[in-house]
Amino acid sequence: QLEVGHWIHAAFQPRERNYYRIPVEAGETINLVCLSRSFDSRSTPVMALRNGAGHVVAKTRAVGTASTQILFKAD
Repeated sequence: QLEVGHWIHAAFQPRERNYYRIPVEAGETINLVCLSRSFDSRSTPVMALRNGAGHVVAKTRAVGTASTQILFKAD
């Protein structure tokens, strides 16, 4: 579980997926950022945010050398 206001420093292997649970209340806004490109990684980060039912509510993929970000307000 990822607590609000905390960072994760993680390493991964090709085609590996990492999952994190983030507690969010209705009306809260969360900002998720993946910085892999800024650390000279050759990977292309993809992030998907799912709701409690497992449905994707936001998804993003980095383009070029940019990091990727999801800014989401919970219903």
